[in-house]
Amino acid sequence: MYLASGGFRDLTRVASGSPKMSRDMVQANQDAVQQALSDFRQILRGLELELNQPEQLLGSAESAKLTRDALPIVRRGLLPRLYELIVQLPDQPGELAHITSCLGEASVNIKDIEVLSIREEGGALRLGFASEEERETGRLLLRSAGYRAR
Repeated sequence: MYLASGGFRDLTRVASGSPKMSRDMVQANQDAVQQALSDFRQILRGLELELNQPEQLLGSAESAKLTRDALPIVRRGLLPRLYELIVQLPDQPGELAHITSCLGEASVNIKDIEVLSIREEGGALRLGFASEEERETGRLLLRSAGYRAR
């Protein structure tokens, strides 16, 4: 078990719950579980076919990354709702400063910022704004500055 990454424990959190409740949930949802297993087998077959097709495998990984990065962060508590924007950026010095300056010069306030990934090919930021209008203004400003923002 020491070979698994730190996220493995989080991924398996449900297994630490009541085994009887897990059994009952699976039995009560047999049809949905059967369909999910069938879908999963199909996805695994597709992955197996892509193993010897590096470009197709890369495309699938890029698509999965974009999907994952677009998932909203669910925050519990009394904090106000944020309107989020994902920005892709190259891994070059000054990119973060350029993005924040571009928004700051237009008086668009960033309420929250999270670096989603840093890799040789680039990274992504999750920016949080107080309103939909600020998010949209930020998106337009960043797109006009040459960034992919969604």
